[in-house]
Amino acid sequence: MHIASDFKPGIFSHLLACIAIAGAALSPGLVHASDRFDPLLEEALARDLGIAPTRYAEYLRLERSAEQRSVAAKRSLGSSYAGDWIEHRRDSSFRHVIGTSSPDAKIAEQPAVELRRFRHSLEQLQRTFDALEAVARQRANGTDGSLDGVNAWYVDPRLNMVVVSFAMGSEKSAQDFIHAGGADTDIAQFATFPGIPQTIVPIRDSASIASAKSEQAPIGAIVCRPRAQRGYDCGTITAKNVSVRYGGRGIVAGLSQSDACADSADSGGAWTTLDGKRQGVTFGGQFDAGVTGNCWRPRHQRTTWFGRADPAP
Repeated sequence: MHIASDFKPGIFSHLLACIAIAGAALSPGLVHASDRFDPLLEEALARDLGIAPTRYAEYLRLERSAEQRSVAAKRSLGSSYAGDWIEHRRDSSFRHVIGTSSPDAKIAEQPAVELRRFRHSLEQLQRTFDALEAVARQRANGTDGSLDGVNAWYVDPRLNMVVVSFAMGSEKSAQDFIHAGGADTDIAQFATFPGIPQTIVPIRDSASIASAKSEQAPIGAIVCRPRAQRGYDCGTITAKNVSVRYGGRGIVAGLSQSDACADSADSGGAWTTLDGKRQGVTFGGQFDAGVTGNCWRPRHQRTTWFGRADPAP
């Protein structure tokens, strides 16, 4: 994890300790040779995602091959590559979707893999995100306007858009933010989510979370974390490389976003894929004022953030 110069070193030690302790509790016995799981994890997968044991093998094959397939897609599609993700289908099956902005692009046919065409490439989306990030950093330093009401921003390849999350009643502020970054509504869109960004771990000032080390699961991958008491909570990764504005505490960049729930008792809890790959620790989420948790909300209304805690190279 790369820490900004004004970020207190004690936080880094706290996060590494959380990964070591919580990860050790989650990983052993998580995945069996037969692709069956801890009974408490199976209970969470059925409760939170509606996934039955008969689907485990199908999902794990797709997750285990996703990174290699993603690398191949980036190489073959070049500048037209528009991102990729695991899609959960209505019939309970899974599919690896690969996006392209080229009308003529092709990839090798493979089971459960779909090439989907979009208007914007990932490079175009990333340029828009980078412009917004620059505006946000300037405004966070007290120059060139306000960030009031702007909560988070990230690239969503599934929508083929850059999403800006804002508080209720702050649409004008979000519009001004997008326009200041030189974007318009054909590549950036507004979104409101219940609650306001709140941290669970004690973030003091702006930070940037590195994700270069360890295997990072794609958007749509299933992630679970141990509950503070007993059992697990599971969800999917809904966005990556998210920048979150935590009020007066600055901007935290490089977070992953999920629809799994969390509350204050889950401070620093380790997030792990079904294949046992650690993805980071809980940072916080969009919680109602005065409420440090979102487990009472339906899954589609939850926004929870987690991030890596690897030492910078």
